[in-house]
Amino acid sequence: MESIAEKLVELRLATRRACRKKDNAVGKSVLSLSDKTLFLLLKRPLSAEEIKSSLCIGDANLTHLTDKMTADGYIERIRYENDGRRVGYALTQKGTDSIRALLAQLDDNFRMILNKESEYREALGHIDEVLNLLSFL
Repeated sequence: MESIAEKLVELRLATRRACRKKDNAVGKSVLSLSDKTLFLLLKRPLSAEEIKSSLCIGDANLTHLTDKMTADGYIERIRYENDGRRVGYALTQKGTDSIRALLAQLDDNFRMILNKESEYREALGHIDEVLNLLSFL
């Protein structure tokens, strides 16, 4: 019998394949750290610590990532009203448009194989169940 750990690794590999971008001819690159950061910030502005924790990256990588994304116009630095020393990040309109386009592209990938709306909704329900279970870890 397979273990949950084995199934988690299998799920991780499968999600990487499912998240390939159409514009990537080689199929080697999946969601970049920038893409993941945009997705996190789509929900709400986050502190530097929250981004580091969610992406499991260190200070140097976060600085490089956020400096580039800020220079490219995808995110902006924000200061917290209650603590001006604390830095956070929020999406710009360019960042919002970019992540929404990517999510639509990935969603289209699934709609190509899930022909019926009922199949799509059922798959979405199963993914929600898995996410709910993983939220306890």
